[in-house]
Amino acid sequence: MIFEDVPDFLGELPRGEAIAGLDLGTHTIGVALSDRLLTVATPLDTIRRKKFTQDAEALMSLLNGRDAAGIVLGLPRNMDGTEGPRCQATRAFARNLSAKTDLPITFWDERLSTVAAERALLEADTSRKRRAQVIDQIAAAYILQGVLDRIRQLGNENARATRSGNETKWPAPASSCARSIRWSKFASGACARSKRLGRGRQCRMTHVARLWLSFPTARLD
Repeated sequence: MIFEDVPDFLGELPRGEAIAGLDLGTHTIGVALSDRLLTVATPLDTIRRKKFTQDAEALMSLLNGRDAAGIVLGLPRNMDGTEGPRCQATRAFARNLSAKTDLPITFWDERLSTVAAERALLEADTSRKRRAQVIDQIAAAYILQGVLDRIRQLGNENARATRSGNETKWPAPASSCARSIRWSKFASGACARSKRLGRGRQCRMTHVARLWLSFPTARLD
């Protein structure tokens, strides 16, 4: 099922499950995954596009293997906020994908996500060849992080409403494993200073990219 609004999408998510972010391109699909705390987005893989059926099979095999409970698609709006042919293609992909899965699907404005991903990789001292290999999944992580930040904001609003006696029933982020907590602490602590300078999400993605690229598993097959 497709949801236009993040709160409606959030209401369909089971507790304690990760969600995936997609950067849909003409030739590739960048894929990222959140932790189970719905706190930090991590690059996962890049799918080389062929035909839709093959793309959907490869994508769902990847997401099912990671127990993803929802999908966030980057929506490539124009800089003035209007929707052009690329948005129409993304919405068509979402409609076709929703026919093959019961996972909830939503959209997130992806304007400048590729620029932000490129910047994160440059700040992580990544080579040009390596940037070309992973930029789509880094962009997907940037898109997904935007939704995770929005979910956190909704949680804070819900907490304030509860204290004032006007609770809205948003599902709270579930507990998670120690590894997810370490990721969360790393992203939050390493970026505290840059957050004060107004570069919170960009800084988090730079540090996540640097840490992710340092692992031997952070490579294309």
